[in-house]
Amino acid sequence: MVPLRSLSATAGATALALVLSGCLFGGGDPEPAETLTSPSATNSPSPTSSATPSPDTSASPTTVAPGVRSAVTPEISFATVDEDAGLLVVEASVPGIVEDGGTCIAVAQGRSETVTLSNAALANVSVTACGQFYFELDELPSGTVSVVVTYGSASATGDSAPLEVELP
Repeated sequence: MVPLRSLSATAGATALALVLSGCLFGGGDPEPAETLTSPSATNSPSPTSSATPSPDTSASPTTVAPGVRSAVTPEISFATVDEDAGLLVVEASVPGIVEDGGTCIAVAQGRSETVTLSNAALANVSVTACGQFYFELDELPSGTVSVVVTYGSASATGDSAPLEVELP
């Protein structure tokens, strides 16, 4: 017969080992002490495979489940006509996400003409930068042109609000 004091010490040592192995080897948060220290008839830990993990509510905007793309809204910083260079220059970024590997696509559409340009997106300090797009004025109609920037990556996708620009 095992003395009660030895059983408690063994259960306590087992609980401590479980806590340490979970914390040191990435097992996540340990179970509450009352579940770990309650002795069973066989003095072995109960299986935890039936437990359902709770979702991580502290995830950053760039952390999403595999196969799920979060919605983002690119912002057009400016759109300027440089008549001397013959260009419409558009700059955009994507707030709320900081990552490399995405693509920014700028579409300028007027009457019946549509011009599409793309840039590789780059992680910046607090946004994903789309950089500048250079549209040739001779490829666009004079008058009002609508510009939209779209962002896409493995983890996020979205469109900017349209920005209307008056071309000479």
